[in-house]
Amino acid sequence: VDPGSSRTSQRAELLGVLAGLDMFTKLDMYERLDGDREDYGWVICTDSEYVVKGITEYYPAWKANDWMRANSNAPPANLDLFHKLDSTLRSMEVSSIPVGFWRIPREHNRLADQLAAQGSF
Repeated sequence: VDPGSSRTSQRAELLGVLAGLDMFTKLDMYERLDGDREDYGWVICTDSEYVVKGITEYYPAWKANDWMRANSNAPPANLDLFHKLDSTLRSMEVSSIPVGFWRIPREHNRLADQLAAQGSF
C-alpha cells in the first residue's frame, strides 16, 4: 500500500482518507453511468487533527512557503501524501463533487476504533 516509506499512524490516517476518496469516486462514477446521481458532496469525518488541519490549514501555508514548514524551514512530513490528497480533492471538485472535512472529538470515535481493531485480526 505504501512501499518504501516509514509506516506511521499519520501516514495510515492519510492513506485511509485517500482510499475512502477513491471508493467515493468509483461510487460516483457508477451512479453517473446508471443515471441515478443526484447532486451531493462528501464529508470526511475523522478524529485526526493531523489530517484535517494538514489539508485545510497547513497545506496552503506550505505551498505559500515553497513547501517548507514556517517554523523550521524544513519540508513537512508526508508531503507526498498531502500532494496526492490535494490533487484528488481538486479533481473531485472539477467533477462537481465537493468534499469537506469535519474533525470529530476522539471520544466520539470509539465505534470506529473498535471496528478497525476487529478488522485488523
